[in-house]
Amino acid sequence: GGTLNNLLYASSSPILGNAGVFWVRIPAYLATALGASIFTFFAWPLYCERQAEIEIKSMLPHDDHDIQRDEKGNAVVDEASFVAACERDDAFLAGVRAGLGLGEGDASSSHQLFRRVDTKKTGYIDLKEMQVVVGARFDASPTMYALDSAALSGFAVAAVHGAVGRGLHPLVAASSGVTICFGGILRDVLCKRDLAIGGQSYAFATGAGSTAYVLLRELRIRGIISVPLPGRIIIAAGTCAFLRWWEYVRGVPLLSPMHGTAIDE
Repeated sequence: GGTLNNLLYASSSPILGNAGVFWVRIPAYLATALGASIFTFFAWPLYCERQAEIEIKSMLPHDDHDIQRDEKGNAVVDEASFVAACERDDAFLAGVRAGLGLGEGDASSSHQLFRRVDTKKTGYIDLKEMQVVVGARFDASPTMYALDSAALSGFAVAAVHGAVGRGLHPLVAASSGVTICFGGILRDVLCKRDLAIGGQSYAFATGAGSTAYVLLRELRIRGIISVPLPGRIIIAAGTCAFLRWWEYVRGVPLLSPMHGTAIDE
């Protein structure tokens, strides 16, 4: 998203007037991004595997003789053990439902949940299948949503500040909060995920934040309302964060027509 804005504005540093994409001019940005990506690429699967091992172990019978194992000797969970775990631990049940992307309105039984997790249709859940649930559960967690919202608030401010610094038209500056989201579109397309720009109203929230900044700046220029720079930044970021929070509380995307409804086969 930042790269696209740099190309549109022909600048990597709107305030200083440097031309070019920011990470091309300053490789430290690229190095930081690559370092974080490489670390996450290797560390995230290890975390999911460890967490899956813990949850598999919690479902297994206490007697080692009753534990089922796959052809490699790894412990696996049969349907009876999975259902029993769901019935005795509400937190575990809620975690499985979240990992499967099921909302509060879904009435799937524990037996149906087992069949959803057992994607290989082997009659038991192995470590790999549980890893998928753990990863998906974190993606859908309030923590991940809050981190996304904080990042989007920052992007909205950075985008509009760059456009204003280049002296661009207010309408263009306001739209910079939308174009900054195009990096997320590329990510979702490459990863074969639902487009968050519509499903979670990414562009609406960041666009609203950048628009708030531009409106406040225009009012200050015209002598109507004088809001200093720190105030504009806080209000712009707060607007984006508030819309994200409102969407989370509602449980429905703010731009519902852009959001498709998943239909189970």
